This record gives sequence, structure tokens and C-alpha cells, in this order.
Amino acid sequence: MKMTRNYHLYFLCIFLTIVGFSIFVYKVESLHWPLLPDSETTVWNIEAQATFVVPQNQTLKTTLNIFPNQNNFKLIDENIILPSDYGSDILRQDALPNRTVEIYKRRAVGTQTLYYRAKIYQTDDQTSTPVNSGPLFPNGLVYQGAKSLAAENLIDQIRARTVDTISVVTQVVQSLQDTNDNNVQLLLERNLSPENKAQVAANVLTGFKVPTRLVHGFQLSKENTHQGDMATKTLLSYYADSKWYYIDPESAISGLPQDFVIWWYGDSPVFEIIEGGVQPRVTFSSRNSLFNSLEIASDTTAQLNTPFWTFSLLSLPVKTQQLYNILIMIPIGALVILLLRNIIGLVTFGTFMPVLIALAFRETQLINGIVMFVVIVTLGLTIRFYLEHLKLLLIPRIATVLTVVVIMMIMLSVLSHHLNFSSGLSIALFPMVILTMTIERMSIVWEERGSWDAIAQAVGSIIAAIISYLVMTQPFLEHLFFVFPELLLILLAVMILLGRYQGYRLSELIRFSNLFTHLRKTSKPTLPPGTSPHKD
Repeated sequence: MKMTRNYHLYFLCIFLTIVGFSIFVYKVESLHWPLLPDSETTVWNIEAQATFVVPQNQTLKTTLNIFPNQNNFKLIDENIILPSDYGSDILRQDALPNRTVEIYKRRAVGTQTLYYRAKIYQTDDQTSTPVNSGPLFPNGLVYQGAKSLAAENLIDQIRARTVDTISVVTQVVQSLQDTNDNNVQLLLERNLSPENKAQVAANVLTGFKVPTRLVHGFQLSKENTHQGDMATKTLLSYYADSKWYYIDPESAISGLPQDFVIWWYGDSPVFEIIEGGVQPRVTFSSRNSLFNSLEIASDTTAQLNTPFWTFSLLSLPVKTQQLYNILIMIPIGALVILLLRNIIGLVTFGTFMPVLIALAFRETQLINGIVMFVVIVTLGLTIRFYLEHLKLLLIPRIATVLTVVVIMMIMLSVLSHHLNFSSGLSIALFPMVILTMTIERMSIVWEERGSWDAIAQAVGSIIAAIISYLVMTQPFLEHLFFVFPELLLILLAVMILLGRYQGYRLSELIRFSNLFTHLRKTSKPTLPPGTSPHKD
């Protein structure tokens, strides 16, 4: 039966630890909640400015590609800034992971300016796999006539020296750099722009049945706070091994460049005028700044509307958050008291009284709080001994001590105020009932066990409160348990395990060290006289 109970206890502790740790890891790895309280994240404010001309009063209809969903950058907030008489709708193309805003106006004339602003931050995931963007399998070469023959010649040359999709793409892009090759000259038509090279490479790769897409974006820089008129860059994206890869059509370097934000996919321009306007032009600019990582993580998690946000302390009102920021540290203080009492053997008045005193020290500061606690307990103990001569019953005596404690707290607060000693005003945070019961308990111990035991327990309570205060006011622990309250499950498992500890305490080992030494000496076997412990 005992083994069954032990197995149940261990299973419960393991279960609590697994649940708490799993939620903690998910928040850190998937939701990117920060582990450090002062961690900051670089946030980019990107602005796209679209200008065009409407030559005469007519209906206007345009489309602008805006920031798409991707892995390496996450959207925090976005705004479409238009004149009041404009309308807009955000659309998504089925074939591509683009997000497009359709902008329209019934009548417009002259130069028009539209703005789109996005606030984004970079994640650790550099794959930038498009959302809802399965591969588009090509049917074959898109060229005809002489270009078709040139593409087939290029394909035959590359097929002979490649073994997989990645090497095929690399060889195709590298082959397009040789402008002396007749096949390359015919395909490029003397247009050496990165966009044209990427498009030609995509057309040639259809002969290898390789799904491809053109990717457009720009390079961000953490060093430059403000970047104006950022030049867009085109990359070639291809699908292989159930994953999207990227390659630079100019340098043939594989991979997504660092700090490269993808803005739109496909061979269409970022800004198109469907009806009514001419001379479209788009410029991009950015400005970066540092934001608190926790605020960013909470905002993005709130947008996902996951249960982890719904049941998070961060979803509570700010005033309630401030309260729980203090209350959630009480289990940490309780664990400290548990270790001090059951493992070290420190004697205190009760179990949780030192924790509550430690909470009060947060407001009064440590030294001021110790002085105030000693003064109130000393005066209260003196009055308690005086009341003993009045032969009062238990309840009236405790009520009297409680009233005296309140009077002393009022007097100390008023005196501190007139002496410009602001910390004294926080004395009211000391639990009155705890102070009253401490005085009562100390007086009883004084009478039953003597003054030494009473003073030892009082000193032990102060020491425990000081250690709890030092632990509970650690900014890292405050942040960790407030943001990840599931760690309390692990704390609970540790407390349950410590609850079954029945070994010696550290104070007992020190206290009985001489006895242990004596027992080891007397337990050695003795030999009969005239015998040797060594054999010949």
C-alpha cells in the first residue's frame, strides 16, 4: 500500500512538471514570449507611398500589394491612409500568398497620393515559408520558336551535370550569368536586370518541372534608424523537398538575405492602376525603434486569440495585473520558507508570517521594514506582558493587542510624516492580524519555554523574511512567474516532493555532529589482546 501511495505521488509530480514545462516551452518557442524582463525587440515602421495622376475627372480603381503573412517577419499593426472620399478593401489572391488592397473612387482628377503603413518585427524563423502557398506545378516550357530551342539546349546542358532540384536551380541561375552564351543572349534579350533574370530562370525551370515564384522585397538595416526610398530587390523562390528555397538571380547565392522582408510575390508590379490613372509610382521608407518584447508578444498573441492569451494574466486589466504581480510571488516565498524550515531547520513563528512580512518589505524597503517590525513587536510584547497582570481572557486580550498595534501603526505613520520619513507611511501594509498573533505567540513561548526560545524564533522569522524578500524581489523571477504562471505547477511538484522528506535537517546535523563522531569511534570493532589486524 505504501509503494502504491509513493507511485501516486511521483506520478502526480511528474504530471504537473510535464504540463507546466510544456506550456512554458510553447509560449517561448511558438509565441515568442521573452524570458528576460528588459528584453527589447527592433520594430520597423514601413511606409509605402503610392502616387499617380488622373488626367481627367473619371472613375479610379487601383490595387496595392501590402505586407503578406510570412514567418521571418510578423505584423503588429497596419493602416491604410486615404482621403475621406476613397474606399478600400483588402483582398487575397488564391494562387499567391499576396495581400492586396483594392483602392477606388467614383470621381478623381489630378495627382493622387495614397499611403500604407505597417509595423513589423523580425522573428528567429528565416525560412519565410508563404502561408497557404502550395506549389504550382508547371506544365512545360513557356517559350516558342527560337527561344524554345535555346531553352531546351540550356536544359540539356544543365541536366547532364545535376542530380537534384537544388543543383538544377543553382546551375540555371549561374548559366544566365554567362552573357557570351548564344542561348543566354537570346533568352535575356539584352535585359540584364535582376527581375528579367529571375523571370527567365523561372521559365527555364518549367522544363525541369520545378515550381517557382518571383519574390520582391527590400533589405532592412538595424544600423540605419531611418531609410528613405528603399530600393526593391527581386529573388527567385523555388519549391523542393516540401520547402520553399530562395536564390539571388544576380549573384546565384542561395538563401534569404538577412533582414530581407518579402513584400509581394509574382511577376506583377506592386502597384497597378486598373482604371482611370497613369504614371504609377511607389516608394518605400522605414524607421526602426526598440520596443518592449513582452508588449509585442502580448499584442501578437492577442491577435491570434489563443487560449494562452485568454487565460493569461496579461489579458487582465492593468490594475489587476499589478495586484497579481505581487500575489504570484507568494508561492516563491512559501518555497523559501519550506526550504528554510524543513531542510535547514530554521525556527520561525508560523509558516507564512515571514512571507507576509517580506511582502511588506517591498514597500518599506528592507532596513526600514526591519526597524519598524522590531519596534512594533517590542512595544506590543511589552504591553502584552502588562495585560497579563490584568488577568484578561484570551479573546479580549487579543482584541486589546490588536487595537494597540493599530494605534502604534498610526503613531509611527504620523511621526514619519512630520519627520519627512516617507517609508514610515508604508507601515500600514504590515498585516495587523499577523503582527498581533506574532506578539501573542511570542509571549506564550516566552512564558512556556523561556526568553531564549522566544527570541530565537523571532530572529528566525526576521531572517526568513529577509531571505524571502531578497528572492521575491528578483526582477527576473517576478517577470518569469508573471508571464509564465504555469511554472507554478513545477513549483507545486517540488513542494509535494519536499513534503515527503523525512531526513535530517542541516541544523540537526550541526547540532549532533559531536554525537555522530562519537558513534563512529565506538562502532569500530575491537580485537582480542595479542592479535594483529593484518594476516601474515
